[in-house]
Amino acid sequence: VSSTDHRLVVAMHHIISDGWSTGIFRSELAQAYRAYSQGKTPSLPALSIQYADFATWQRDCLRDEQIETQLSFWKRQFAGALGSPPALLEMPTDRPRPPVQTHRGAMYHFQLDTKLTAELEQLAQKHQATMFMLLLSAYYVLLARYSGQTDIVVGTGLAGRNRTEVEGLIGFFINLLALRIRLDGDLPFTRLLGQVRQDMLAAHVHQDVSFEQVLHALQIERNPSYSPLFQTTFSMQSVGGGSSEVSDLNVTTQTADLAVAKYDFSLDLLHSPRGVRGYFEYNTDLFDEATMARMTAHYEALLRSIVAQPDQTVFSLPMLTDVEERLIVEQWGGTAVNLGQHQPIHTLFETQVEHTPHAVALILNQQQLTYYELNARANQLAYHLRQAGVTT
Repeated sequence: VSSTDHRLVVAMHHIISDGWSTGIFRSELAQAYRAYSQGKTPSLPALSIQYADFATWQRDCLRDEQIETQLSFWKRQFAGALGSPPALLEMPTDRPRPPVQTHRGAMYHFQLDTKLTAELEQLAQKHQATMFMLLLSAYYVLLARYSGQTDIVVGTGLAGRNRTEVEGLIGFFINLLALRIRLDGDLPFTRLLGQVRQDMLAAHVHQDVSFEQVLHALQIERNPSYSPLFQTTFSMQSVGGGSSEVSDLNVTTQTADLAVAKYDFSLDLLHSPRGVRGYFEYNTDLFDEATMARMTAHYEALLRSIVAQPDQTVFSLPMLTDVEERLIVEQWGGTAVNLGQHQPIHTLFETQVEHTPHAVALILNQQQLTYYELNARANQLAYHLRQAGVTT
C-alpha cells in the first residue's frame, strides 16, 4: 500500500450475497466511482424487483406438485435403481477423522498454463461439453483413483439465476446439487464425459428444490463427523480477466484466504483468458499442505493424460508426475539381485521356502498360499507327472 497503491476490503456475509453478486457489486461500485470522480451523482438503473419479491415468487411457484416432481428425480438418483449412495468418500487422510466435524481450514493455490487450458477447451468443444463438465469429469476420476471407490458423489453450486429479472440482484441464489456418478473400470473417459454432461443437464432441470429438501426426502442418516451425502465440492467460474480500468484506476480483485473449510476438501476453479487457476480448500485436521500439493499435481497430470489420450479408460489414465515416475523406475525399480550362476528356478524357490516357509507366496482371488504350501503342491504335481512318464 502506497500513495498510488490502495486496498479496499469488502466483507459480505454469504447469507446475503454470492459469487455472482460480487460481479454486480464491483460493476456498480465502478460506475459510482466514475460519477463521483467527475463531480456527478451516480445514476444506476432502478431494479424491477427486490430479493424479497424473488423469495415470494419461489414460495408461490413451488407448490406441492412441482416439489414432488423434482424430489422424485433426486430420489431416483440416490435411492432408486442405483441403490443408496456410499455414506462416506474414503480418502486417505493424514490423520484420523475427529468424532465431530471441524471446519479449520486452509487453501492451496495452483495455476494451469495457457497451453493446457487451450487443449482442454478444444477437447470440451469437440465433445459438446463445457469446461465445467470436462474438469468435473477429471475430478471424478481423481477421487475414484484416490479412494478406490467407483460410486462417487460430488456437491456443486448452481447460480440459481434462471430468470432474467434476478440477474441484476445482489443476494444469495445458489442451490447445492449432489451429483452422483458410477465409474466402471472399462469406461473410456470420453464416455464418462458424456455421462457427466447428461447428468448436469438433468440436474439443471430439477434444481429448484433446496438441498435441505432433498436430504429430508432421502432420509439421510446424519453423522457428526462428516457432512451428509457428499464430503467434497467442485465449482468453477468464468471471468473475462483479472484486472480492469475504472477511470484513472487499474483495479484487481483478490479473494482473501480464510482459515475455514466447509467440507473435507473442495476444488474451486476460475477460468480466464490467462488459463485455469484455482485452489483446494481443505480441512487441516484431516490433511497436510503437502498432501494437497500432491493431489494438485496428480490432478494436473491427469488432465494432461486426458488431453493426450481422451479415449483411454478412466483407471488406466496416467496421473503420476515426471518426478514420481523417475523415482519408481530408477530407484524403487532397482530390484536386480545377483543370484549366482547355474541355479535352476526350483532350487532358488526351495531356498526361499527354507528361509520364509510361512510367508505368502501366491494370491489368487480370495485364496492365498504360503511358500511351504505352494512347494508341497508343486512336489505333488511333479510326482504325478513322473508317474505319467514325463521326464526332463
